[in-house]
Amino acid sequence: MKKSDPEDKVKVEQVKHTLQLPLKLWEAFGARARRSGISYAEALRRAVWVFNFLADGIDDGSEIILRHKDGREERLVISPY
Repeated sequence: MKKSDPEDKVKVEQVKHTLQLPLKLWEAFGARARRSGISYAEALRRAVWVFNFLADGIDDGSEIILRHKDGREERLVISPY
């Protein structure tokens, strides 16, 4: 991902929120963020974007299929949704 110049950033309205998560989930999330070389905040923004993208697809009648390296396919379900 290209680092952008702060002056290139478009100003968007933001909201600050506190949330509670199980510790193991937060630790796994943090480990993923570190492996990806991104901040917790950026990882959370991406997670919310992915959830919205997938939920919009489900709303439109699409299915989410994960194809494994071995060719096996698995239908993903966002629950409860």
